[in-house]
Amino acid sequence: MNVDELEQRVSTLLQDMTQLVFPVALVHECLRQAMLAYSRSSGRAESLAGLDGALETSVPELDGGLLVLGAAGYAATLKGVDRKEAFNLEASTSTRVVELGERLLARFETLLLTVQRDRMRASTVQPWGAGWLLDV
Repeated sequence: MNVDELEQRVSTLLQDMTQLVFPVALVHECLRQAMLAYSRSSGRAESLAGLDGALETSVPELDGGLLVLGAAGYAATLKGVDRKEAFNLEASTSTRVVELGERLLARFETLLLTVQRDRMRASTVQPWGAGWLLDV
């Protein structure tokens, strides 16, 4: 999994859902935002190969869809605001795109909670002190 693969998936998802074209620079910035949120939830600095010079991807392959969802949510929200500020013959388009972005981001944030919970469960640090004696 690398930035080009995720960029293609985000662009395809958004074009299918909105019939709008999203610039590559916007999609990459939204992938950065999704990676930042993912890193906060996982509790460590995550990387995506090809994004900001990263050579390797530290995000599990199964979480690629989660990043696509988050990046698509950020991109749709930004694109909707951008269209609202520009001359637009169909004003409802920007409202629908912003609403789509908000729904995608709400789902993304819910799934980030599962990442946080899973990382806490898999933690190598014991939640009790090292000197505590446990009844076994």
